[in-house]
Amino acid sequence: MRLDNLFFANGVAVAPGDEYVLVSETGAGRIRRLWLKNARAGSDDAYQPGLPGAPDNLSIDANGIVWVALAGLRNPEFEKLADRPFVRKLLGALPARALMPKGDRGVIVGLDGAGAVVYNLQAADSPFTTSTSAGRWDDELYIGSLGTDAVGVLTIGD
Repeated sequence: MRLDNLFFANGVAVAPGDEYVLVSETGAGRIRRLWLKNARAGSDDAYQPGLPGAPDNLSIDANGIVWVALAGLRNPEFEKLADRPFVRKLLGALPARALMPKGDRGVIVGLDGAGAVVYNLQAADSPFTTSTSAGRWDDELYIGSLGTDAVGVLTIGD
């Protein structure tokens, strides 16, 4: 699969051992896996086909957990426009702030090697409702967001 065939590639992370590349498709709410090595090289599959929101950046920690920042939860009204390219094109001309997902919940998920959710971190009324990045170092998860000029630090265990 060529990268230009993806719905909208945003976050990218290379797996340990360079076996595959994960690509988040923000608008589609999913993560694809592009195989680089072994018999699957050159093919792709759905690593995580149905996230509850818009995945942004990806990172992989020392334990192989893929951390996914969700910039916002899915909006059923916007999803109704998926088959209306002209309307989506018009919306694309709006300022980015106008299209930012609204919500009161910051969401970060941690996925295992098969794409299953092993961490589901949510915070109501969080200043990190538009989470754009999450990266783990030892027992701390560092979180970035478009909604604040701070960096969030969350202590997590295994």
